[in-house]
Amino acid sequence: MRLALDLSTTATGYAIGSEGRPFAFGTIIPPKACKTLGPRLVHIVEALVELRERHSCTEVVIEEFNYLRGMPAIRALAGLRGAVLYEFSRADCVVKFANRPVFLKALGMPGNAKKDAVMRWAAAHGFVVRNDNEADAIAVYMGAAK
Repeated sequence: MRLALDLSTTATGYAIGSEGRPFAFGTIIPPKACKTLGPRLVHIVEALVELRERHSCTEVVIEEFNYLRGMPAIRALAGLRGAVLYEFSRADCVVKFANRPVFLKALGMPGNAKKDAVMRWAAAHGFVVRNDNEADAIAVYMGAAK
């Protein structure tokens, strides 16, 4: 079972499946009570571990960082990615990284496609997404399946 992730400290998108298309996707949003980074990271990682256990995921595909962000955002994402890598590797999951231009091109989109374009792509392929995090996670999943 594959779990694809669009990691974010405010809204992490995920998609889960075992074949070409994910059968489930969603967004993990920390509650408002998680006002600082630490509690947000704990909430997201615990939710991802629960998904991994519930669906018996053996592979996780994580979208690579966008290094054009500011240093505080990169540090926060690095902390989240490190925690996810730790939790999934100790559960013997295969961990892969997805390069955004590569998986977008594999899906027939320009490598520099913006979030709204990915949402349109998801809708055109029958996915009813609530936000760009879900659309990105589905694209990571579908790109990894190619």
